[in-house]
Amino acid sequence: MQNLEDISNDIAEAQKKLKEYQSFQYTVEDEILKLQKQIIDLQGKKKDKEIIAGKGKHNIRQILIDLKMMNNLYWNLKNG
Repeated sequence: MQNLEDISNDIAEAQKKLKEYQSFQYTVEDEILKLQKQIIDLQGKKKDKEIIAGKGKHNIRQILIDLKMMNNLYWNLKNG
């Protein structure tokens, strides 16, 4: 049978471990929150890049149309 001092030491050790585990848990939760923030930031950047890419594709299509129109005009004038 354990004496009071042994039990007291066991309680103190268990409390110490509990504090360490809680501290570790807070650290992990903080890291998770930071990663979630990074995900949100990256999603915003991705959306910005997608918008820019969409505008670029639109500009390319417009230039291709303009180029076709100019080529048609050129050949119509040349073949007059």
